[in-house]
Amino acid sequence: MKKVLYEELLPEECVQRIKEMPVAYLPLGTLEWHGPHMPLGADGIQSKELFVRVAEKVGGVVLPMLFMGPDRSSSGSRWESGQRNIPAAQARASASYTATSARWTARWSRARSSRI
Repeated sequence: MKKVLYEELLPEECVQRIKEMPVAYLPLGTLEWHGPHMPLGADGIQSKELFVRVAEKVGGVVLPMLFMGPDRSSSGSRWESGQRNIPAAQARASASYTATSARWTARWSRARSSRI
């Protein structure tokens, strides 16, 4: 089975994966209460596993999971009801991560177009 998780790839493996299929998958999820039987990060965990399976079959690299923040809009939520926005620090981290992802996507696109 090929390694597909970005954080587990050696530099030469990363270059090879990019040459084979210049696609990056970004698993996203919220941190929210699903009940006592499931982890708070269930959405992101499921998204990551889906992308791992896709990348194993068709190629690409799965980037590290990004949690966007808690879903506080559900009634009966265990989070404080008055807070609706992602904290500023997490929003900045998200913007930085998005910019980094965009740079990698551009690199992979150039690598792919040079093969054609």
